[in-house]
Amino acid sequence: MAESLKVVSGAGCSSTKLVAVDFYRPLRRHTCDGFAPLVLLPVLGAAPVPKHLAGEKPFWPTAVGTQWVYTKGELEVTDEIVKAEKLPESILLTVRVRTNGRRQPWEATYELSKDAVLFRGKRDLQAVETALRFPIKNEDSWEVKPPPHPTSPAHGGRSRVEGTEDVRVPAGTFRATKVVLNVTELNGQPFNPTFARAAWYVQGIGLVKLQYGLPGAAEKVLKSFTPGK
Repeated sequence: MAESLKVVSGAGCSSTKLVAVDFYRPLRRHTCDGFAPLVLLPVLGAAPVPKHLAGEKPFWPTAVGTQWVYTKGELEVTDEIVKAEKLPESILLTVRVRTNGRRQPWEATYELSKDAVLFRGKRDLQAVETALRFPIKNEDSWEVKPPPHPTSPAHGGRSRVEGTEDVRVPAGTFRATKVVLNVTELNGQPFNPTFARAAWYVQGIGLVKLQYGLPGAAEKVLKSFTPGK
Protein backbone atom coordinates (compact mmCIF):
# COMPACT_ATOMS: atom_id res chain seq x y z
CA MET A 1 0.00 0.00 0.00
CA ALA A 2 1.36 3.40 -0.99
CA GLU A 3 2.49 5.75 1.74
CA SER A 4 0.84 9.15 2.11
CA LEU A 5 2.54 12.29 0.94
CA LYS A 6 2.99 14.12 4.22
CA VAL A 7 4.98 17.05 5.65
CA VAL A 8 6.81 18.71 2.80
CA SER A 9 8.93 21.61 3.97
CA GLY A 10 10.79 24.50 2.42
CA ALA A 11 9.89 27.14 -0.11
CA GLY A 12 9.17 24.56 -2.78
CA CYS A 13 8.36 20.90 -2.74
CA SER A 14 11.15 18.72 -1.39
CA SER A 15 10.88 14.95 -1.59
CA THR A 16 9.70 12.21 0.72
CA LYS A 17 11.16 8.73 0.82
CA LEU A 18 8.39 7.50 -1.48
CA VAL A 19 7.22 10.29 -3.76
CA ALA A 20 9.38 12.93 -5.42
CA VAL A 21 7.38 16.13 -5.33
CA ASP A 22 9.40 18.36 -7.64
CA PHE A 23 6.16 18.71 -9.59
CA TYR A 24 6.82 22.07 -11.18
CA ARG A 25 9.08 24.41 -12.97
CA PRO A 26 8.50 28.19 -12.76
CA LEU A 27 5.38 29.36 -14.55
CA ARG A 28 6.28 31.58 -17.48
CA ARG A 29 3.91 34.15 -18.85
CA HIS A 30 2.03 32.76 -21.86
CA THR A 31 3.82 29.41 -21.79
CA CYS A 32 2.92 26.03 -20.41
CA ASP A 33 6.41 24.89 -19.36
CA GLY A 34 5.37 24.34 -15.77
CA PHE A 35 2.23 22.37 -16.33
CA ALA A 36 1.33 19.43 -18.53
CA PRO A 37 -2.11 18.50 -19.83
CA LEU A 38 -3.87 15.73 -18.02
CA VAL A 39 -3.35 13.02 -20.61
CA LEU A 40 -1.34 10.17 -19.11
CA LEU A 41 0.71 8.40 -21.74
CA PRO A 42 0.43 4.97 -20.09
CA VAL A 43 -3.32 5.34 -19.54
CA LEU A 44 -4.81 7.28 -22.44
CA GLY A 45 -3.08 6.09 -25.57
CA ALA A 46 -5.94 7.10 -27.87
CA ALA A 47 -5.33 10.83 -27.52
CA PRO A 48 -2.16 12.22 -29.18
CA VAL A 49 0.24 14.08 -26.91
CA PRO A 50 1.97 17.21 -28.28
CA LYS A 51 5.70 16.67 -28.80
CA HIS A 52 6.67 19.55 -26.52
CA LEU A 53 4.83 17.81 -23.65
CA ALA A 54 6.38 14.39 -24.06
CA GLY A 55 7.92 13.23 -20.81
CA GLU A 56 6.11 15.82 -18.68
CA LYS A 57 4.36 14.71 -15.51
CA PRO A 58 0.54 14.79 -15.53
CA PHE A 59 -1.03 17.69 -13.68
CA TRP A 60 -3.90 15.74 -12.08
CA PRO A 61 -3.68 12.16 -10.72
CA THR A 62 -5.87 9.57 -12.44
CA ALA A 63 -4.90 6.27 -10.77
CA VAL A 64 -7.67 4.39 -8.99
CA GLY A 65 -7.02 4.43 -5.25
CA THR A 66 -5.58 7.95 -5.20
CA GLN A 67 -6.75 9.60 -2.00
CA TRP A 68 -6.87 13.18 -0.74
CA VAL A 69 -7.73 13.97 2.89
CA TYR A 70 -8.82 17.56 3.56
CA THR A 71 -9.84 19.45 6.66
CA LYS A 72 -12.54 22.10 6.55
CA GLY A 73 -13.08 23.62 9.97
CA GLU A 74 -14.00 20.69 12.23
CA LEU A 75 -14.80 18.44 9.28
CA GLU A 76 -12.48 15.92 7.65
CA VAL A 77 -13.24 15.19 3.98
CA THR A 78 -11.73 12.21 2.13
CA ASP A 79 -11.78 12.07 -1.67
CA GLU A 80 -10.81 8.82 -3.38
CA ILE A 81 -10.71 7.86 -7.05
CA VAL A 82 -12.80 4.71 -7.39
CA LYS A 83 -13.11 4.56 -11.19
CA ALA A 84 -11.15 5.88 -14.17
CA GLU A 85 -12.89 5.50 -17.54
CA LYS A 86 -11.00 6.12 -20.78
CA LEU A 87 -12.93 8.21 -23.31
CA PRO A 88 -11.70 8.97 -26.86
CA GLU A 89 -9.95 12.21 -25.84
CA SER A 90 -10.19 12.35 -22.05
CA ILE A 91 -10.44 10.41 -18.80
CA LEU A 92 -13.59 10.37 -16.68
CA LEU A 93 -12.89 10.02 -12.96
CA THR A 94 -15.40 8.96 -10.34
CA VAL A 95 -14.40 10.30 -6.94
CA ARG A 96 -16.03 9.01 -3.76
CA VAL A 97 -16.38 11.71 -1.09
CA ARG A 98 -16.68 10.83 2.59
CA THR A 99 -17.15 13.35 5.38
CA ASN A 100 -16.96 12.61 9.08
CA GLY A 101 -20.34 13.24 10.63
CA ARG A 102 -22.13 12.30 7.40
CA ARG A 103 -23.45 8.76 7.25
CA GLN A 104 -23.46 8.15 3.50
CA PRO A 105 -20.67 8.97 1.03
CA TRP A 106 -21.45 10.61 -2.30
CA GLU A 107 -19.73 10.65 -5.67
CA ALA A 108 -18.38 13.45 -7.82
CA THR A 109 -17.19 13.15 -11.42
CA TYR A 110 -14.28 14.93 -13.11
CA GLU A 111 -13.31 14.88 -16.77
CA LEU A 112 -9.62 15.37 -17.53
CA SER A 113 -8.40 16.22 -21.01
CA LYS A 114 -5.45 17.94 -22.65
CA ASP A 115 -7.51 21.16 -22.59
CA ALA A 116 -9.10 21.36 -19.14
CA VAL A 117 -10.21 19.90 -15.82
CA LEU A 118 -14.01 19.81 -15.75
CA PHE A 119 -16.10 19.16 -12.66
CA ARG A 120 -19.18 17.26 -13.84
CA GLY A 121 -22.42 16.15 -12.24
CA LYS A 122 -22.67 12.44 -11.44
CA ARG A 123 -26.04 11.58 -12.98
CA ASP A 124 -26.31 13.47 -16.25
CA LEU A 125 -22.56 14.12 -16.69
CA GLN A 126 -23.31 17.71 -17.64
CA ALA A 127 -20.29 20.01 -17.35
CA VAL A 128 -20.63 22.06 -14.19
CA GLU A 129 -17.41 24.03 -13.96
CA THR A 130 -14.07 24.41 -15.71
CA ALA A 131 -11.64 24.30 -12.80
CA LEU A 132 -8.45 24.63 -14.88
CA ARG A 133 -7.58 25.31 -18.49
CA PHE A 134 -4.48 24.15 -20.36
CA PRO A 135 -1.91 25.32 -21.14
CA ILE A 136 -1.87 27.30 -17.89
CA LYS A 137 -1.07 30.96 -18.56
CA ASN A 138 -0.74 33.74 -16.04
CA GLU A 139 -3.78 36.08 -16.21
CA ASP A 140 -5.73 33.66 -18.43
CA SER A 141 -9.47 33.86 -17.67
CA TRP A 142 -12.67 32.05 -18.63
CA GLU A 143 -16.38 32.22 -17.94
CA VAL A 144 -17.91 29.89 -15.36
CA LYS A 145 -21.65 29.45 -15.83
CA PRO A 146 -22.88 26.18 -14.31
CA PRO A 147 -26.53 25.17 -14.56
CA PRO A 148 -28.62 25.48 -11.37
CA HIS A 149 -28.13 22.57 -8.98
CA PRO A 150 -31.04 21.25 -6.88
CA THR A 151 -29.03 20.39 -3.77
CA SER A 152 -25.94 22.61 -3.71
CA PRO A 153 -25.17 26.20 -4.76
CA ALA A 154 -23.88 26.64 -8.30
CA HIS A 155 -21.42 29.54 -8.34
CA GLY A 156 -21.04 31.43 -11.61
CA GLY A 157 -18.73 34.22 -12.66
CA ARG A 158 -15.26 34.45 -14.17
CA SER A 159 -12.11 32.53 -13.21
CA ARG A 160 -8.62 33.98 -13.57
CA VAL A 161 -5.13 32.53 -13.14
CA GLU A 162 -3.16 34.66 -10.69
CA GLY A 163 0.26 33.08 -11.08
CA THR A 164 2.15 30.76 -8.75
CA GLU A 165 3.00 31.12 -5.08
CA ASP A 166 4.09 29.10 -2.08
CA VAL A 167 1.16 27.77 -0.07
CA ARG A 168 1.40 26.07 3.32
CA VAL A 169 -1.18 23.45 4.32
CA PRO A 170 -1.10 20.59 6.87
CA ALA A 171 0.30 18.24 4.18
CA GLY A 172 3.29 20.53 3.62
CA THR A 173 4.44 23.55 1.64
CA PHE A 174 3.99 23.56 -2.12
CA ARG A 175 4.49 25.81 -5.11
CA ALA A 176 0.94 26.15 -6.40
CA THR A 177 -1.03 27.79 -9.20
CA LYS A 178 -3.68 30.15 -7.84
CA VAL A 179 -7.04 30.40 -9.63
CA VAL A 180 -9.60 32.94 -8.41
CA LEU A 181 -13.28 32.77 -9.32
CA ASN A 182 -15.08 36.09 -8.96
CA VAL A 183 -18.57 34.88 -8.06
CA THR A 184 -21.33 37.06 -9.50
CA GLU A 185 -24.12 34.47 -9.89
CA LEU A 186 -25.76 31.89 -7.66
CA ASN A 187 -27.84 29.18 -9.35
CA GLY A 188 -28.05 31.31 -12.49
CA GLN A 189 -29.23 34.46 -10.73
CA PRO A 190 -27.22 37.64 -10.03
CA PHE A 191 -25.56 37.49 -6.63
CA ASN A 192 -24.79 40.60 -4.61
CA PRO A 193 -22.47 41.29 -2.94
CA THR A 194 -20.01 39.40 -5.11
CA PHE A 195 -17.17 37.46 -3.53
CA ALA A 196 -14.00 35.67 -4.58
CA ARG A 197 -13.30 31.95 -4.30
CA ALA A 198 -9.61 31.08 -4.51
CA ALA A 199 -8.20 27.63 -5.30
CA TRP A 200 -4.57 26.49 -5.27
CA TYR A 201 -3.47 23.59 -7.49
CA VAL A 202 -0.20 21.65 -7.49
CA GLN A 203 1.07 19.58 -10.40
CA GLY A 204 0.91 15.88 -9.61
CA ILE A 205 -1.51 16.38 -6.70
CA GLY A 206 -4.39 18.64 -7.75
CA LEU A 207 -6.28 20.81 -5.27
CA VAL A 208 -4.39 21.64 -2.06
CA LYS A 209 -6.39 24.61 -0.76
CA LEU A 210 -9.82 26.20 -1.31
CA GLN A 211 -10.78 29.52 0.24
CA TYR A 212 -14.09 31.38 0.14
CA GLY A 213 -14.09 35.15 0.56
CA LEU A 214 -17.11 35.06 2.85
CA PRO A 215 -17.27 35.88 6.57
CA GLY A 216 -17.04 32.74 8.67
CA ALA A 217 -16.34 30.41 5.75
CA ALA A 218 -13.83 27.68 6.65
CA GLU A 219 -10.86 26.98 4.40
CA LYS A 220 -10.53 23.55 2.84
CA VAL A 221 -6.88 22.45 3.10
CA LEU A 222 -4.99 19.27 2.23
CA LYS A 223 -4.05 17.12 5.21
CA SER A 224 -2.53 14.20 3.33
CA PHE A 225 -2.21 12.77 -0.16
CA THR A 226 -1.82 9.09 -1.08
CA PRO A 227 -1.09 8.26 -4.74
CA GLY A 228 -2.89 5.32 -6.29
CA LYS A 229 -1.15 2.32 -7.80
